[in-house]
Amino acid sequence: MTHSRITVRYASGDVEHRYESTLPKVGDRLGRNGHEGFVTSVEADGLDHAMVTVGTPAPNGVVWDDLNAPVRREGETAKARERILAASYELFSTRGVRAVGTEEVLAKAGVAKSTLYRHFSSKEELVLAFLQRREQRWTREYVEAEARRRGSTPRECLLAIFDVFDEWFHRDDFEGCSFVNVLLEMGDRESPLGKASAAHLEYIRSVVRTLAEEAGVQDSETFAHSWHILMKGSIVAAGEGDELAGRRARAMGEDLLDRFLRVTIDRLEPVQGTQEHAAPA
Repeated sequence: MTHSRITVRYASGDVEHRYESTLPKVGDRLGRNGHEGFVTSVEADGLDHAMVTVGTPAPNGVVWDDLNAPVRREGETAKARERILAASYELFSTRGVRAVGTEEVLAKAGVAKSTLYRHFSSKEELVLAFLQRREQRWTREYVEAEARRRGSTPRECLLAIFDVFDEWFHRDDFEGCSFVNVLLEMGDRESPLGKASAAHLEYIRSVVRTLAEEAGVQDSETFAHSWHILMKGSIVAAGEGDELAGRRARAMGEDLLDRFLRVTIDRLEPVQGTQEHAAPA
């Protein structure tokens, strides 16, 4: 049986449908939840599928700004999505989520509204994509990668986090922690964006937790939470204008790490001593 996908454009955005038998044609009108839509493409569901783009005027009373656009190839579609993500990344990371509307994202990306909603069904979905990219660029490729590159031991890697922060705090484009900013902007930890922000913050703690375990810290969970408080606190201090926030946090981090390592050693020594006395018997 032939399987195909069609794209139907409603006033609220594009919706994809799957058909297994009789297919509508480009230009046909379809209804959905009381709203009339207009078929803009028919796409075979396989490796050799081809997109068909409509060139027919929209129904009366409905305006679609790129209805008569030329055929969009896969590469062109990917470039449009990347422009949207790049624009939203710059705007959301520097000015927050609530202060930036989709119209501003469209203007900066240079794409039509229907193009944005073809890739992201809502502003919320766009913000979720931004947060994912933020984790990749800032957490993984910048903080985590640089800390591991600069430190030759797990202890040095942990402390190097604040060396990276110190440089970041002195940059002209220092923008603060997007995960904390979005979490506070939402004001609801149970919302999709609140949960996503918390999950990205948890990933940062997991990086610290792993380094702590590698350094020999026994209670790595408690340590990671304490260390993360130092990280977030130094970011806020830097936002207030404290140019030495990274270095202050590093000094406190050394004391914190030494304390947790001493506790680990103290817990291990009685066990080792018992084993030593038991051996001669």
